[in-house]
Amino acid sequence: MDITGAVTMWSQLVQKVPKWIKWTPPKQGSVKLNSDGAVDRSSGKAGAGGLIRDNEGIWITGFHVMVGKTDVLMAEIWGLREGLLLAKKCNLRRVEVESDSATLFKLLNGEVKEDHRLAKIIEECQNIMQEIDAQGIAHICREGNQCADILANKGLKSTPGVVHLDNPPGDILFQLQQDTNGSLYLRHWSLFCCGLGPLFLREKNFKQTIPQVKVGDGEEITYETATTALRRAVHFFSALQASDGYWPAESSGSLYFLPLLVFCMYITGHLNTTFPTEYRKEMLRYLYYHQNEDGGWGLHVEGHSTMLITALSYICMRILGEGPDGGLDNAVARARKWILDRAASLAFPLGDKLGFQY
Repeated sequence: MDITGAVTMWSQLVQKVPKWIKWTPPKQGSVKLNSDGAVDRSSGKAGAGGLIRDNEGIWITGFHVMVGKTDVLMAEIWGLREGLLLAKKCNLRRVEVESDSATLFKLLNGEVKEDHRLAKIIEECQNIMQEIDAQGIAHICREGNQCADILANKGLKSTPGVVHLDNPPGDILFQLQQDTNGSLYLRHWSLFCCGLGPLFLREKNFKQTIPQVKVGDGEEITYETATTALRRAVHFFSALQASDGYWPAESSGSLYFLPLLVFCMYITGHLNTTFPTEYRKEMLRYLYYHQNEDGGWGLHVEGHSTMLITALSYICMRILGEGPDGGLDNAVARARKWILDRAASLAFPLGDKLGFQY
């Protein structure tokens, strides 16, 4: 098989591995508690939040809480505890419980040793769950737990103490409606990052039929040697490629991917045709929700604001149609102020300066 032949195998050896995620309302006569935790890595502070909805997705009650300096697992279980206590306080029964923490799911549904650092709070949660007739805890991907995530981040930025919410805050209304409408979110399971690569290859009955090539010190690298090594690599990675040409993997924390994608589609004239209006609204919403309180954006979702990412995000919002003072909570104006307060373009990294030439 030549190189061209090996490349043509790409669309024949693999299948896509996407999964559509959505929030699902509880059964008739039940209510659902979604909880989440969040940690600011720079400060070490943690917050938690959650909400309870009926079978039509209507808000019953919610909360957020500043947990203090701790790890994400403690924040997750603290959020669950506060949510269960709130359900008990409101005399709610037949409570379905969901969390996007796989570790918490395993702890609550399994046996915990007495010397485990969370043994007491886990036991407390299990006892409350029995009182309110909660049938265990279910795991949900974070795409289906976005309302709880919003509240957890509010807890991260609030003062110490639990804040009970009889009515949903304004910044969660859009996501509440999305959940009620059954909006779907596409999730691609990470292959090697999540340890699924070898399993994926086994499921596809992949066999490496091209022998490994070894070149010793001082040994000449011939055309045949290089070609064989390349064919072997193509054969392997083609088994991991999706049928429409990409490699599924998750990289959800970095904030510089979206602006660069928007720039490329805008420059090539394909932005509006590739991404319809609703897609562009979701892109803007993603930027709004990850904007820091000071008006900037960090390198990743938990990072402090930097000129590079703030400038990219600002331009991205303008390209996506926001005016000089547009965006949720004056996102554009706040970003511009953050930039101007720091000497504007003089402080831009080299990559941003080059980008502004286009």
